[in-house]
Amino acid sequence: MRRASGWAAGPLAVAVLLGLVACGPAGGLAPAPVPEPSSPSPTTATSPATTSEPATPAPTETPTPTPTQTPTPTPTPQAARTPPTTPPLPVLSPAGTPVPVVGAELAEGERYDYLIPCAPAVPMWFDAGDGRFSHDSTDRMIPCDQGLAAAISVSVGREMSLLTAFEQDIGAPTAFRVVTGAGFDEATAAEVAAQTGAQMVDIELACAGGDGELIEVGDRYAYCTEPWGSAVIPDVAVSDALTQVGVGFGYSRELFFRAS
Repeated sequence: MRRASGWAAGPLAVAVLLGLVACGPAGGLAPAPVPEPSSPSPTTATSPATTSEPATPAPTETPTPTPTQTPTPTPTPQAARTPPTTPPLPVLSPAGTPVPVVGAELAEGERYDYLIPCAPAVPMWFDAGDGRFSHDSTDRMIPCDQGLAAAISVSVGREMSLLTAFEQDIGAPTAFRVVTGAGFDEATAAEVAAQTGAQMVDIELACAGGDGELIEVGDRYAYCTEPWGSAVIPDVAVSDALTQVGVGFGYSRELFFRAS
């Protein structure tokens, strides 16, 4: 009996349900489309949301504040640093140390001849009264580092000093001074020969481009043929070379004595 009533109730419920659906108002079907838009809306909402969000923080704005302006100040300090980076080249005028000199006292208006032994062989020069060497015509270089035995500097002014830039452990030679034209004696010549060890020398006169550029020893002589060349008398005994050498009138430069 329960099964029959169950089956009867079944069709009856279906009929009632159908009747409710059929008899219900037409707007009763409207709730069905409502869920339809709700289901597509999440799909559409998610898809544009994902597409729009990466477009919003667009990476195009990152290159806009590019750090290109940071390297711009960098070359400016580099350019400013360039002048101090290159140190100034040393000037060819080193401060000199006075060379000891013995002989005639300095007097106002007098000129002097200096006999300079190259022992030790250090470069020396006569300054123009400022304690430095330059290429000025009043300065005179004594290149004792070029294998010279000795040198005589002729007609040096009272204001000029004999200087050298020697090391403290090397020392400096002692120079001999006489009034111009007085000549050096045998004792001085013997001392220079002992210091330098030279026996025979070639006498070389440095031509200065002026008049009176002539050297002579006894009956031998040589003179300048070029304005800035040299005149040479070879193979002269040291004692004769240092005591008997003579120069033409008005000459005021250097005589060099090279061991021969």
